[in-house]
Amino acid sequence: MGQWQSEYVTGEQSPSWRGGWQPYYGKDWNKQNRQARKRDDHTCQGCGVHQSEIAYTLEVHHKKPVRLFDNPNDANSLDNLVTLCRPCHVKMDVYARWLFDKNGRDTKPAHPLQSDSAIARVYLNTKTAPS
Repeated sequence: MGQWQSEYVTGEQSPSWRGGWQPYYGKDWNKQNRQARKRDDHTCQGCGVHQSEIAYTLEVHHKKPVRLFDNPNDANSLDNLVTLCRPCHVKMDVYARWLFDKNGRDTKPAHPLQSDSAIARVYLNTKTAPS
């Protein structure tokens, strides 16, 4: 497999290529992305860091993954979007992959990340303020 990848998954054929594959989040993604950031006061809803405190743009996360919707625009409801810093976004993606298996079910036993306060605020609906 490694030999094949070295020969055929390079340059423009690699998903890491700058001009390569981009996910499609629907025609209203850019608008909803901006609205989610504004609604969340440009603050990470996981840890509370404000946009002015970091050197990169805060990201917007789909709580329920786009792949589980027939129409990508349906995934862009503001109720399904949350503003996050990069470290919190990575944690949320790991948790979401576990939470929503390939069948889209969200009923599983506990996950180690459930005890993380950022996960709790975004997915478990605890109302504690970011510290």
